Amino acid sequence: MTQQALKKRITSFITSRTQNALERVRLVVYICGCITQVVFWILHLTGLTGMKDSVLYTFSVILLIANFTSLWLYLSKKVDLVMNIVCLAYLTQLIQSLRMVYLSIINPPNVLPLLIINQIGSYTILLYISICFVPRAPLYITAMSLISLAFAGFYDGGRLGLDLVFFMTIMTILTYIMSGFSQKAVNSLQQENTVYQDTLNGLLHSFHMTRQELIAYARLSRNKKEDKHIINAFFSEMDKRAEHNIIKAVKIRMAEIDSEKIDLAKRYPDFTPTEIEVCKYIIEGNTQKDIARITGKSESNVSTVRGRIRKKLGLKPDDDLRTKLME
Repeated sequence: MTQQALKKRITSFITSRTQNALERVRLVVYICGCITQVVFWILHLTGLTGMKDSVLYTFSVILLIANFTSLWLYLSKKVDLVMNIVCLAYLTQLIQSLRMVYLSIINPPNVLPLLIINQIGSYTILLYISICFVPRAPLYITAMSLISLAFAGFYDGGRLGLDLVFFMTIMTILTYIMSGFSQKAVNSLQQENTVYQDTLNGLLHSFHMTRQELIAYARLSRNKKEDKHIINAFFSEMDKRAEHNIIKAVKIRMAEIDSEKIDLAKRYPDFTPTEIEVCKYIIEGNTQKDIARITGKSESNVSTVRGRIRKKLGLKPDDDLRTKLME
C-alpha cells in the first residue's frame, strides 16, 4: 500500500505540473538530475569522493546551493521548468569547465583521472539537456565543454593525452548533432499533434459531440456486422437528448429509404429484397466496391446480384445498368 500511495502521489504531482508528454519527460529528467547532483556534491563535501581542495569544495557548495535554489524556485512556481533546466545546466557546465581549468593549472598527482571524471560530468550535462529537448541550450553546453577540454589538452604541454581529447571531442560533437536531429523530430511531432488536436476539437465542436461519443460513433460506423454489444456501447456514451435525436434521424432516414425501396419494388416486382437494395445503391452512383463496403458483403457476392439484375432486365453486355434503372 505504501508503494502504491507513493506512486499515486508522484503521478499526481507530475500530472498537476505538466500538460503533455514532453513536459513530463523534462520534469522527470530535471528532478532526477537535481537529486543526482545533490547526492554527488554532498559526497564530495563529506570527503567520500573527489579531491580535498578548498576551491573544489567551493565549487561543490555553489552547485549544491544552486540545485536547492532551483528546486525551490520551481516548486514555488516562481520560475518555469524550462528556465530552471537551462539556468541550472549552464551554471553546472560553467562550474565543471572551471574545475577542468583549475585542475589543469594546479596539476595534482592524480590529475588525469580527475580530469576524465569531470569531462564525463560535462558530457552527462550535455546528455541531460539533450534529453530535455531544450532549443539552443546544447550548443552553449557543447561550446563550454570543448573549451575546457581543449585547455586541459593543451595547457602547459597538456594534462590529457591528445587521443583522449580527440575521442571526447568527437563524442561531444556527435551527441550535439544527434540532439539537434532529436529536437527537430520532437518539434515535428508537436506540430502534428497540434494539428490533430485542432482538427479533433473543431470536429467535436461542429457536431456538438464529446470525444467518447465520437469514438463510439466511429466504432459503430466501421462495424461490418450488427454487433449488439457495439450498438449498446454506442448509446451508452450518449446522453438522452443525443440518443433521442439519433433515433429520430434514423427513423426519418429509414422512412425515406423504405419509400425508395417500395417504389423500386413496384417497378420490379420479381426482384428480391437484396436485388432491390443493390438497385438503390446503383442508382445512387455507388461502385461495386462501394456497395460491398456499405452492405458488408463481398464484391463477388455483389457482382452475382448485379448479374441477376441484368439478366432479369434482359440487358446486353454493353448496356449500362444504372442508365436502365434510372429510366
